[in-house]
Amino acid sequence: MKKITSLFAILFIAISVSATVVVETNWQLSAATLPSTLPSWVGTGNLCRGMAYGKMGANERVFVVSREGGNLVHILNAATGADLGTLPMGTDIVTGSYFVINDAGMTEDGKLLVGSMALAGGEFKVYRWDSETSDPTLAISYPAALGRMGDKITVTGSIDTGTARVYAATASAVDGKTQIYYFDMEADGANPGKYKFVQSPKTMASVVTNTSNPGIGLKPNNDFYFKGGGGQITSYSALGVELSVSPPTIVSTGGNTPRYIGKDASNNDYICYFRNGAGQEKVNILKLPNGDLATASKVDSTSALGVNANGNGTGGVVVNVLQNNDVELYVLSTNNGIGKYTVKGLFSTTGVNNLSNPTIQLSYFNNHIRISGINPSSIELLNTLGQKVTSTSNTNELRTNNLKGVYIVQVKVGGKTVKIQKISL
Repeated sequence: MKKITSLFAILFIAISVSATVVVETNWQLSAATLPSTLPSWVGTGNLCRGMAYGKMGANERVFVVSREGGNLVHILNAATGADLGTLPMGTDIVTGSYFVINDAGMTEDGKLLVGSMALAGGEFKVYRWDSETSDPTLAISYPAALGRMGDKITVTGSIDTGTARVYAATASAVDGKTQIYYFDMEADGANPGKYKFVQSPKTMASVVTNTSNPGIGLKPNNDFYFKGGGGQITSYSALGVELSVSPPTIVSTGGNTPRYIGKDASNNDYICYFRNGAGQEKVNILKLPNGDLATASKVDSTSALGVNANGNGTGGVVVNVLQNNDVELYVLSTNNGIGKYTVKGLFSTTGVNNLSNPTIQLSYFNNHIRISGINPSSIELLNTLGQKVTSTSNTNELRTNNLKGVYIVQVKVGGKTVKIQKISL
């Protein structure tokens, strides 16, 4: 039986801001350390631009995509930064895109997806790894990229349940706008019970045009933040309606990869983004009162990874919110390195009521979550963004459908939430 731990106030639960925020450096492989610990495979040739963080099998990993010295995906121990070598590359990764591999993301069930970068009309590809020892397979091959695609990708959902998506925005205008596309999944007729990616994208939104490295950060309700080099952060509804824009006095045009962190009891959103430029090469954390970018303020920053010129402004950040409400940030700066940081004091658990009722017990066995001590009206399984993955009504058991990873169980009686717990499947 898997261990089930108590849920902290995460994203969609009432939480409040602590008086003191501290950003701790856990480890850096960077040009900023003395002496330099910048890995040779990062280099200074603008060839290391993408990374992903997640749990593959039983191990928490950071995967760094580099074309320095060849097209390789490097494996780091997420806890220590120790270099564990590279993933097998197999024989399927071939030329055809402008950059053969470029950026990456992890699915909720522990699959690594690495995307190419294609110019307009070129071939956009995404490769999939299921383990650290398996060869990659070709997950997406789209032969007619709509504008420059793949500078940044965002990965959500689970491949095993057919909910995975790969988002990619165009770095060149199409019909005068930046287009945000996504590839979703469909049933794999050749393999019953399995899913495969649809090979042609759908359009999510047409947004303001930025000049380089455009990317999105999704919120739990599918609203999103958008930013590319040369522009401000802009928030949009799930339907692509512009909501607010960050002030230039707070957010630099140099940067990309906006990411949502969470919301507190006072309805303040917290987001972050990678900030490039002289003396920067780090991540800035922002507070958005009532979710309004126009009134954003800067909370804190991670330490700079180095001062090597990053002419393309490339890099990124991955957010991981922990059980105790600390926030882990994994940061990559092209030509300067990679680091892990822990943000303490951003959230506290005050204001959380009756969510860890000890009389209501959860157990997990043989693909079932079982509730005892109460007769629930509904059981919901959510991902760590607060998005519902599956649910059931008027029963005390919920099938997990072979899901793997970290999820949140929400138990309700008569529409009222009586227990919430975090679970590792």
